[in-house]
This record gives sequence, C-alpha cells and structure tokens, in this order.
Amino acid sequence: MQEMQRFVAGLLGAVVRVAGWLLMAVVALALLGLALLLLAVGAVWALLRGRRPEPPVFVAQFQRYAAGRMWPGAGRPGAGSADVVDAEVREVRDVHEAPERAGAADGAAGAAGAETPRLGARPDGQAHRPD
Repeated sequence: MQEMQRFVAGLLGAVVRVAGWLLMAVVALALLGLALLLLAVGAVWALLRGRRPEPPVFVAQFQRYAAGRMWPGAGRPGAGSADVVDAEVREVRDVHEAPERAGAADGAAGAAGAETPRLGARPDGQAHRPD
C-alpha cells in the first residue's frame, strides 16, 4: 500500500511540475504578445498623427554608448561618410618590386628621381570620375 502511495505522489508531483512550467510559458508568451501589441499600437498612433515612430529612450542611450565605447571609431564624423561613391578594383604590386616605367633614363625601374605612381591614380594619369 505504501508503494502505491509513493507512486501516486511522484506522479502527481510530476504533473504539477509540468503544469507549472506550462503556466509560466503561457504567461511569458502573453506578456510578449502584450508588449508587441502595445508597440504596434504606438507605431500606428504615431503614424496617424503624422509623426515618425521613434525608438524607446533606452535604445538611443545604448546607441550613444556603443558608438563611443564598444565600437571605437563608429562615432567619428568621417567613419560613415558618403563621399565615396565608387571604387575601382586594381591589382596591388609587391612593395619590393619596382614598377616598370617607360622613359626611364637608364631603363632601370625605380631609379633615383623617378616618380612613383600615386595610389588610386589611373594609368592614363586622369582622375577617376564616377558616372
């Protein structure tokens, strides 16, 4: 008889534990759904008033924190500059290899006084202009 009571108590305990976990999962999903519903209502309300929905205050605070501390250089003015429109891909020669230049006095590339080409310069000497 005592073995039967122990079995029933263990089974009942397992059922209560599973029911508790399920109840916690339902409450968590309900809170998540409520948060998403409130977020959607706030966005619709802002759009109806003709305003752009803004992120919560803590998001802006994190972005300011992250720009200076977590990712150094992200907050610098030139970091995300839109000045670069196009880039031309070219092969980079080895630094120790002298570039071959036509018209060198003795035919040796890289002789004293020979001008080395600038990075980004085109072979015809013209500046690159994006279309």
